[in-house]
Amino acid sequence: MMNIEIDEDFITPSDYAIMVKNVPKGLDVNYQYELTKIFNGEAVPDTHIVVTNVDLVYDATELFEEEEKMGELVKEK
Repeated sequence: MMNIEIDEDFITPSDYAIMVKNVPKGLDVNYQYELTKIFNGEAVPDTHIVVTNVDLVYDATELFEEEEKMGELVKEK
């Protein structure tokens, strides 16, 4: 029980966050609206989910990997 009480004191946004990957790019839609609509009821039926915010970000992992490779090449030269 003590663990539950301590955890309740340290609730953060990540306790309620969902990360969605591979959202198609270039569609002529309002992404915030469409994602909110999906998760507000269509994603998990018979639940009370309220989406309060949708932040669109881009996965820059490939870019960072390429920059690291270029840095290594520069060091070799």
